[in-house]
Amino acid sequence: MPLGTIAHCYFARLKPLFIRITLLSLAFAFALLVAAKLLFWLRLSYLAEAITWLGLMLLFLASVVFIIIAAFALIRSLWQALRGYFSAPQRHYRHLLFLQLRQNQLQQLLGFKTQQLRYFHNVAKNRLLAKDNRKQLKRLSKAIDKDLQRLKNQLPKSTFKDLKQQNKAYYRSLNSDALLKLQQHIILLGNPQK
Repeated sequence: MPLGTIAHCYFARLKPLFIRITLLSLAFAFALLVAAKLLFWLRLSYLAEAITWLGLMLLFLASVVFIIIAAFALIRSLWQALRGYFSAPQRHYRHLLFLQLRQNQLQQLLGFKTQQLRYFHNVAKNRLLAKDNRKQLKRLSKAIDKDLQRLKNQLPKSTFKDLKQQNKAYYRSLNSDALLKLQQHIILLGNPQK
């Protein structure tokens, strides 16, 4: 049997006894002090001084025993708490909690990274779409310009100029619907029989 266990069992059995002795000593010390006070009233000063000294010593010893018992109880509870804290099951439990917390953090980080990647992917996709739209609008505008150049001699000068300005305005405002309608209008101007 380990020494700590033997001391623990021995202390556990003697603790109530020490507490009873301490409480009885305190009661007896107070009784002696009351008796000394009575002896002072009866004018037996030498006997009263001796009993007072005995009562004070008993009170001091009871206080010391009580402090020692409290110190042992504190040390014992501290030792048990430390032993429990560093025990294998508690270490494994703390390690498990650490791993669960780390897993939760990694899952949150994965969610944030996924969200960030989606955001950047959408931004890049929107940039490419916008760039492609501008490129297509530029081709459409150039095609309209070519159609207008072919019809330059057939159209009045003011109509030609207005159509050219509309083409530029619609291209600047990136209005694809208006450019398509303008192209259809120019095609109809070039083929009046249809």
